Amino acid sequence: MWPHEGIKTAQRCGVPALAAELIETTDPTNPVHGGPLHATSPIAQNQRSLSTGTTQCEKQGTMNDDTRAAVERFHEALNAHDIDAVAACITDDCLFEDTTPPNGTRHVGRDAMLDAIRRFFADSPAAHFDIEELVIAGDRALLRWHYAWADGHVRGVDVIRVRDGRVSESLAYVKG
Repeated sequence: MWPHEGIKTAQRCGVPALAAELIETTDPTNPVHGGPLHATSPIAQNQRSLSTGTTQCEKQGTMNDDTRAAVERFHEALNAHDIDAVAACITDDCLFEDTTPPNGTRHVGRDAMLDAIRRFFADSPAAHFDIEELVIAGDRALLRWHYAWADGHVRGVDVIRVRDGRVSESLAYVKG
């Protein structure tokens, strides 16, 4: 594969041109550097998958869509204060770290996470989070949010992992 073909493949997968060029030019297994295209490289896997009709970027796109849908369901359940809907959105072994200073409190398992969310709902009956930005990368999501109450607001970020269509990890960070 020539460098421009790898760049085109990366761009079809949604990788920006500059990043695609960087991937191509920094891969020591790239033919440009005199080495063969390694059989396990993403580009080689993508090319090999072309013969089967499913590319790696198509699989990645499906995973991104599944992750986005799971995060959006979770977010909607939180904003609806629907504990049963939240329970349906998380794995049995989920991990949740809240924003309690200084390092957050760690809640391990479905019951612990649901207890923490119930307390939050009780303490903040009008709680509502607005999504400012949602970035998806495979089974991970970065959710930038804004939370407002009667006399103030706070902004933060959740680093989320999704498994089997449900949130398995949510690590929350807050500004200020």
